Amino acid sequence: MATPLYLLFKKSIAEETIPEDWRRAKVVPISKKGSKSQAGNYRPISLTSVPCKVMESLVRDSILSHISRYELLSKDQHGFTSGRSCMTNLLDTLEDITKDLVRAWMKTVEWM
Repeated sequence: MATPLYLLFKKSIAEETIPEDWRRAKVVPISKKGSKSQAGNYRPISLTSVPCKVMESLVRDSILSHISRYELLSKDQHGFTSGRSCMTNLLDTLEDITKDLVRAWMKTVEWM
């Protein structure tokens, strides 16, 4: 399967087009929690073709590798970044605020 998929992916990228079948998704509701009779307790899941998912994964990995290799993201980027999250963003912000408060306090102590 690798060779036919490789040729298909290569042609798709070279022609800058995606096969029509890959653009279609079957959207199905999946229950999150709570009563199954409430529409708000469902989330939509898009089911797409496996070759499309494989190609998408390869392209994503290639882009992320390039971004990482050339350090194209700011150190302040936390979302959708490996090893970083809302928690690391919160900790960085808390550290910045603490440093600013300490600096401000040190200035007031110098005048006393």
